[in-house]
Amino acid sequence: MRGRLYALQEYRKYLDEKPDGGFDGRSDGIEEANMPSKPLPAIGCVACVASLRASVRSGATLVQAFEELGGTPFATPELTRLRITMVIRSRCPPKEQCGQVERLSGELYAACQLSLTLGCETGRCLQAVAESLKRQRLLDDLRTNAFAMPKATVKLLMALPLLTVLLGEGMGAHSLAFLVSGVKGLACLGFALCCYTFGLIWIRALMRQDDMKGAM
Repeated sequence: MRGRLYALQEYRKYLDEKPDGGFDGRSDGIEEANMPSKPLPAIGCVACVASLRASVRSGATLVQAFEELGGTPFATPELTRLRITMVIRSRCPPKEQCGQVERLSGELYAACQLSLTLGCETGRCLQAVAESLKRQRLLDDLRTNAFAMPKATVKLLMALPLLTVLLGEGMGAHSLAFLVSGVKGLACLGFALCCYTFGLIWIRALMRQDDMKGAM
């Protein structure tokens, strides 16, 4: 009994003498393996697919290619939709986080399953994904250019009533005095505000619908 107490006291003294609480940094690599790695820089969807194609051409498997792209190994050598999504999301900038990541993850998962199930060449499957991504990017650019002028026109039209009132005041027509005084002026002001609010809601609904179509 005395021997055990003496050994326990000596062990406590040993722990107290250690500056870091008894851990000397040599934990058989457990801490180093569990420490989170530094976040990798965002490279975008196109560069992610190009990196996967380069890894596969150099002889890596699909699992190894995604592990290299994500910077961390998987617990099991299996590719799932969630793992692919997490890897792609970690390497894409915030502006591509809406619908492009989900769409690209679905295409990559389909390409991986096609290659593993039917034995198709992995490089060609990834090339098909890259071509689909390029077509989608071109479609997004065309949609953005097509809606650039209508959006600018809408912004100008939304500011036109205020500019008209200010112009009337500058010309001495006293537009504000007419709108805020008298029954006729208040009726015109109320009707104009109702039309303006309805038009603003309608325009925002159209813009939101266009953004949703672009993200799909």
